[in-house]
Amino acid sequence: MTEERNYTGGFVDGKYFVRIGRYSKNLFRNIAYTYHPSGYLHSYHTHDFYEMNYVLKGKCVNYVSGENLEMNEGDAILMHPGTFHSVYSENDSLVVNFLIRSEFLLSNMSSLNSDFPFGKFIDASKKDDYYRYILFTDGETSTDLCKKLIEQIEKDASGTAEGFLREEALFLLLASDLATKKTNQILSEQKGRESEKLHEAMMFYAYEHYDTITLEALSEKFGYSKSHICRIFRHYTGTTFHEILTDVKLSYACTYLRETNLPVQTIAQKVGFQSIEHFHRLFKKRFSISPLKYRSSPENVA
Repeated sequence: MTEERNYTGGFVDGKYFVRIGRYSKNLFRNIAYTYHPSGYLHSYHTHDFYEMNYVLKGKCVNYVSGENLEMNEGDAILMHPGTFHSVYSENDSLVVNFLIRSEFLLSNMSSLNSDFPFGKFIDASKKDDYYRYILFTDGETSTDLCKKLIEQIEKDASGTAEGFLREEALFLLLASDLATKKTNQILSEQKGRESEKLHEAMMFYAYEHYDTITLEALSEKFGYSKSHICRIFRHYTGTTFHEILTDVKLSYACTYLRETNLPVQTIAQKVGFQSIEHFHRLFKKRFSISPLKYRSSPENVA
């Protein structure tokens, strides 16, 4: 494993989140974290490691394989590797993302009783047919443990053996606390499969060409009919190719609005919208705010 020290919060930084899974081989620790910026929608993406989102303050919505999961303060979600997802946190909210090596989580949580939801989630994770996520809601919060874990990772940013042991112990305490104290543990109704390789390849290709990709181009690239590709996306994500592509385009539009002074019409064109009216309509439908108001919001000023 390469110990590349170019990281943020213990994690190798990557501009495009859809490619984030490729960087996990450069992690030199089992657990890392990053804060999710408020008022911002990530591109729909996946990883080759587990991710836990914890709402420290406010609210967020997790878009997981076609489901919209509303989360409140103290809620958490743990997602299986390969699960496509995105998250949008409201302004003034604080959501932390923990990134966990698969082998670390499975080896340390394998003794959980499989009669209970968290135990079922871990047990199924070792098989081809796995749960996409487990959601923890409506129970006692584990906020203090969550904050202690973040503090420990920050304290030992350079990475020492003693520091690793401390943060790993704190994460296992946090996971155990969620498993035993939360009154409502919800397993995903949809299951994923390790054999979903064709779908994943299509998703990655579509995201890397999000501004120009069409269903026709995807059909030509992979050699399947447009109707068959539509069925693949619906089967694995619960939504359509066009809906997913719109989410990706809007997330990049948010980035341009926050980080550049480009005119809204130019941004709409850069992310693949031919009609400025259509862009405005979809943006407001998703975020309940116009692009200009989004840009002028104090929470979105870098």
